[in-house]
Amino acid sequence: MFEDRLLGKLVLVFGSIAFLYYSVWILVTPFLAEDSALLAVFPPGWWAQLLPAVVAVLVTTGVLGYIGWILVASQLCREAPGIAAKPKEQ
Repeated sequence: MFEDRLLGKLVLVFGSIAFLYYSVWILVTPFLAEDSALLAVFPPGWWAQLLPAVVAVLVTTGVLGYIGWILVASQLCREAPGIAAKPKEQ
């Protein structure tokens, strides 16, 4: 129980820090001067657009692949003789 709470707190802290970092990267850095020291902390701006796009494509591909796998597996289960439970005769 204690480990779950600790893990939950760590995930919350890490997620909050990542969200704040990304928000500053997207919303603040475009308005800074090119010679600002704060820009050294962030990668180039095009990464801020590429990373979410890649993650979205990977998640969508994974979800659709899983749904397709489930649909194909359920269809194969229905077509395979002897695998499905036969109704009891009275």
